[in-house]
Amino acid sequence: MFGIIREDSLGLMRKRKGWTQAYFSKFSSIDNFNLFRYDKKLRSPREKDFNNYMNSLGLPIDTCFYSYLNVQNTFVFEIRNQLLFELEWARHYPHLLISTETLITKLKGMDGFDNGINLQFILYCTAKLHELQGRQTNEIVDMIKDAISITYPEFKPDNLRGDMLFLPESELILLLALVYHRSGDLQKGVSLLEQMLAGLIALPQDSRSKERLFAPVLLGLAQMYLDAGEYDKAIKMCDEGRIVSNRRNRGKYTPDFTFIKAKTVYSYDKKECANLLLPAYASYSLMRKQGMAIEVKEFASQKGISFETYDIENLATDVPDLSIKYGTTIPCTDMGGLFYGFRKEASLCDGVNISLRAVCEGICDKSTLNDLENKSKPTSIFIYEGLFDRYGRCGEKYFTVFYSFKDGQIHKLRNNVNALIAQGCYAKVKPLHSELSKIPFFMQKGIGLQYIKYLDAQIYCREKKYDTKHMEMLKDAWYATGRKYDEDHVSTLRLTYSEISTLNQIGINLCETGQRRRGVRLLENLHTSINRHYVDEMALVRTMPTLKYNLSKHIGLMGALDDALQLSIEGSEMCIKHGNLNMSASFAINRAYVELESGDKKKGVSIFAQAFHALGLVDNTLDQDIVRLHVKKRHSIDFR
Repeated sequence: MFGIIREDSLGLMRKRKGWTQAYFSKFSSIDNFNLFRYDKKLRSPREKDFNNYMNSLGLPIDTCFYSYLNVQNTFVFEIRNQLLFELEWARHYPHLLISTETLITKLKGMDGFDNGINLQFILYCTAKLHELQGRQTNEIVDMIKDAISITYPEFKPDNLRGDMLFLPESELILLLALVYHRSGDLQKGVSLLEQMLAGLIALPQDSRSKERLFAPVLLGLAQMYLDAGEYDKAIKMCDEGRIVSNRRNRGKYTPDFTFIKAKTVYSYDKKECANLLLPAYASYSLMRKQGMAIEVKEFASQKGISFETYDIENLATDVPDLSIKYGTTIPCTDMGGLFYGFRKEASLCDGVNISLRAVCEGICDKSTLNDLENKSKPTSIFIYEGLFDRYGRCGEKYFTVFYSFKDGQIHKLRNNVNALIAQGCYAKVKPLHSELSKIPFFMQKGIGLQYIKYLDAQIYCREKKYDTKHMEMLKDAWYATGRKYDEDHVSTLRLTYSEISTLNQIGINLCETGQRRRGVRLLENLHTSINRHYVDEMALVRTMPTLKYNLSKHIGLMGALDDALQLSIEGSEMCIKHGNLNMSASFAINRAYVELESGDKKKGVSIFAQAFHALGLVDNTLDQDIVRLHVKKRHSIDFR
């Protein structure tokens, strides 16, 4: 089996035990020089060495991996993810607690869930459920400590700093801190979270633990500092947390940080408090967190703060559809069988036998894919990404793959560029872009060069320069993989993420340069291709929201209001479910426009107000100004 160790954790796991390289080498049968190279991240371990390493530490192999990846049963996989989603939303919709309890009971009765990390997962979910139900603190604390001890027997709450925490352990310790807080033991809760924060800061930027836990830990600290009367620290956590949430979590936790900051500043700046409460209320309403929206309104009322809501409504009171469709899970122990199975499934879907050449076009040589299928021979992480995209799959679901330290550094650099582009920080992109352009993979014809050329087009278009030169740059990006450009046959193609991004921008360029009908047709064909070929929802989430937004916008401008509204609702549902406040606000703009054009002024202005305030929280001032000017001009209402 292969796997990504995203946090370079092998050396840290050994050091947690207090063992030197020489001591560990004696009973692990791993050469001391190889151990040195692993610790210094000069190379990744061979499969045999990795198995010996983990066995010698007495830890399960998947301690390094995502906890669910070795579960091969599709039904179990879907129950686990459904359970995590419902636990997250049960705080806002208490009736979900009943179905959550049912799912936990189902998992308990399945084979393999009575020991190891599966038992740890069950205990975590049960403890979280009990916390939501308000059960006795001692009972929950004991359960959490039992769960942590399964993989971390040396756990000491008072001396956590510097220890390597794997994802299940981190989630449990965060929950333990929140339980201490609820019981009134602020000192213990703050101590745990401060130690966790120090550990998270030390992790690499693209660490999965950091991505998932940074904002929740800051949020917990902000609330605890507020309750302890340490207002300066609370405000610092809120300000840092909002930046982290916007950058890493697409604004998921931003309203929470805003509400806590509003409560913190109330004692000395009532005006600023009022200015913070309104966008928090609008964002909670937009994301269907009605319980929190009501809490904000009640707090304002209790403090004698009155803010103009512009008739903002909780437009939808139903629980978002939390189910996730992942498709068939293929055992990850056979690399060759994995990709061979993908190709055969794709052939059945398309009704024609898909050749090796058709799959690897623009991604890799035919021989590379042949070696992968027949010999399970590992390759570059970027080739894996392209192949998973072409099959419409979410790579992290099926298996993990060791990538070299060099590949890891390039991967991190590319992800940083993507994050900066998403935030509109183009000035910071230029030096990183220059670095990427010198790397051989991004200089050669294929998806690497396509990414660089697409990036050039995005930088050129940063001020919405949709012109002939922009179109030429996008066409150059498309041709970088050697594929023909035929707008009418896009719906039949299996596309990678970079190909989808390029075609999406070509469609927008056509729409913005007087060829809207042609652009919409291209976007519709692209929408059909993704719906037809992308199997996993988590893969769809990367591509579909932006496409649906652009398609709904331009279809609406062509007068097809019903179709535009439907697309806006579909895209909004996906974003709400996955906590994307930024894109939810963008869809709200489209929906508000349709409602106004359909004659429902009250609802349209209400949705515009939600979008306006939510965009302010995620620092999207450009779109916020567009909304403000549009509503002021058309309806004589000035959002402030």
